[in-house]
Amino acid sequence: MKAMLGDTVLAEAARDELISIEGNWYFPPYPDPYPAAIQRVGKDFSNYVAFWKEVRVVD
Repeated sequence: MKAMLGDTVLAEAARDELISIEGNWYFPPYPDPYPAAIQRVGKDFSNYVAFWKEVRVVD
């Protein structure tokens, strides 16, 4: 999948490497989240990043 801003690719990773939380796609890497957040999501999303709503995430 790709994170796009206009025609610019900001990030790209295989779909199985991404994590979806509340409609947001998280790409590797991301800062260390609180343990309670990991429990809530059900996956460790440490070292992942997400993008603001203006960025399109496409297959």
